[in-house]
Amino acid sequence: MEIHIFHLIGVNVMRRVISYDIEENRVRRKLSKLLEGYGVRVQYSVFECEISEKRFQELYKKIFQLTEGMEGVDHITCDQFNQDFKQYVKELHLELKEHRYECMPVKTIPLFKGEKVRYIGLYCMRDKVIQNSLAMELSKLCEPYLSECCCAYRNGQSALQASEVIHSEICRIKKGYVLKADIHSFFEFIRHDKLREKLRNMTPEEDVIQLIFQFICAKSVDKTGNIVEKTIGLYQGLSIAPVLSNIYLNEFDSIVENEVPFYVRYSDDMILLFENREEAEKYKKKLSLYLETVGLELNLNKTTITDISEGFEFLGYAFDCNGKAVSQKAENQLVQRLEDVWMDSRYQNIEIRLKKGKEILTGWEQYYREERELGSILEYVVLADILLKKNKFNVEKMADKRCLFDNPYKDIAEYLVKIWKIEDRIDMQILEYEQYLQLYDAENVLDEFDSPLIKELLQVQEKYLVLSDDKCRLELIQIYTDLKQYHKAEKLMSGNSADT
Repeated sequence: MEIHIFHLIGVNVMRRVISYDIEENRVRRKLSKLLEGYGVRVQYSVFECEISEKRFQELYKKIFQLTEGMEGVDHITCDQFNQDFKQYVKELHLELKEHRYECMPVKTIPLFKGEKVRYIGLYCMRDKVIQNSLAMELSKLCEPYLSECCCAYRNGQSALQASEVIHSEICRIKKGYVLKADIHSFFEFIRHDKLREKLRNMTPEEDVIQLIFQFICAKSVDKTGNIVEKTIGLYQGLSIAPVLSNIYLNEFDSIVENEVPFYVRYSDDMILLFENREEAEKYKKKLSLYLETVGLELNLNKTTITDISEGFEFLGYAFDCNGKAVSQKAENQLVQRLEDVWMDSRYQNIEIRLKKGKEILTGWEQYYREERELGSILEYVVLADILLKKNKFNVEKMADKRCLFDNPYKDIAEYLVKIWKIEDRIDMQILEYEQYLQLYDAENVLDEFDSPLIKELLQVQEKYLVLSDDKCRLELIQIYTDLKQYHKAEKLMSGNSADT
């Protein structure tokens, strides 16, 4: 299990990239759910979070608690290592100084995704400490050399900035073709000889390069105890792998950047823009040849050429000739994540659900900042709760937005009724009750709110929401009949309403 955290920009608020490789499905799902409350997934196991130092420390503690117990071949957990941290660091410092340090073997665990399997490398805590220090120093060392088109795992760069650059260019050119390319199994096929050569071009410190290759070439031990040599690729779980991947493709980035009108790369995903399809097709072949020189190849199943007017998706955004917008896939994911909260038995009341919903929505909106319409009743109620707590609840605007959604959730109906009671909006109270009971008809709404029957209706609706008994239902039928809302009375009589 490995978790990498890259600090990107900011003073009071920082953008952080968090990537992870976790072999245990249960822990991986829990971590994914946790990170959804702090940021947005930009790749399968990569999240970007824009959070304050205080929230980051809160997140870090939760990650630590979630992953406690994971260890390498020496069976020393993170908690055990931290208890004697100073002594371990002192010993490591002496080993490095006297050139006695050796990376321990890596425990490899299979990670299944459908029919595919990849292996995660679990390094010992002592080796992770040195890797993390190396990652920071390597990032500083290589930063002046890296191309501006490289947007992943760098200080001052992010998926959000990459999407902004693409948006600006598309708005400028208005038309053309996009070559969206993906590198097949990028990290698994990085050649060690090529990487060593590129590192030597960047630093004369042979001791540092040798140390890096101790981690890269460390032998692995599987569950059966078999020891395997590492001759190609980087372990999924190597803390310095992301920065090494940028170094590995830096020359490639420079060549492509100088040959095409527009180019952006985020890890193994690339966007190139051309005036016409022929140019894009021609350069696709050239791109493939360039990758072959460093032992890599295009993933043809994920590499496409599209007219910009037809649109394409990248890093969670949908782009077309008008620029960018939140992709439908991202919208659907937000709806699904909020629905999961309401369906999860761990979140037993509206207060807990709203708190978790706020975490999800806040993290999502840190990445997707465009003006957009709300996507569901769940997003609506979470937003309403946020605005109420900030004293920014605009009654008229929120009433207008409320009419856009149906509500099948009892706890949401009860919660929103309380809000409309405080705001003295009888019409909205009736809407909440009738929507939940599946009686609402936008073409036939009640409007005589001074009538004693309306007050009686609200009282009985409130009781019926709690009791759902025949007595209340019969009372509602009579009141709706007296109000000449016969179709609603008929629904209650026939049992075609909720809770009947």
